[in-house]
Amino acid sequence: MESSDKDIFKMHGAKGPDSKKEKVARLCWEFFYFLTFTLLPDRGLNLLRIFILKCFGAKVGYSNQIPASVKILKPWKLHMATNSCLSKDCDIYNFDFVILKENAIVSKNTHLCTATHNYEKLGLPLESKPIVICENTWVAADCFLGPGVIVGEGSIVGARSVVFKELEAWGVYGGYPAKKIKQRRKPEEVLA
Repeated sequence: MESSDKDIFKMHGAKGPDSKKEKVARLCWEFFYFLTFTLLPDRGLNLLRIFILKCFGAKVGYSNQIPASVKILKPWKLHMATNSCLSKDCDIYNFDFVILKENAIVSKNTHLCTATHNYEKLGLPLESKPIVICENTWVAADCFLGPGVIVGEGSIVGARSVVFKELEAWGVYGGYPAKKIKQRRKPEEVLA
């Protein structure tokens, strides 16, 4: 590689936003992820996967469901409240925090992406914002949630939707980009 190529490589942020400590932590996580986490069968060994995630700083509970096929970039930036779950083949690209509150369901093949590149700055630096999925929500299969997204309490995001902004509570959303389709009734309204 010529020196001019190295300069371009540096200019485009190839070094990345991680500190040396975080790079070492990610390297250790990737090692354990491939040697243990992904090899544990889904049935019966979820508690062991939860334990491994806790060892790497994830704030998860033993009531959470996390299959072996879930990809998590930084477990120490994953928070999952009681009874929340990530389904098969979810990709958690969490340079910033991903927070699933109580009873939040994220269905299979969903991509939660907390980072993007700022195209208005030279070098396209990486920028990140957290993703929050509130209580009693369902993000259906094959969705994409971008940086800074908040899925409001009780909301449903339809399959294959793409979300770039905050979604109001108790709404049903779908499409690319996701738009509100209708208002969802709260459970107490249904029971009344």
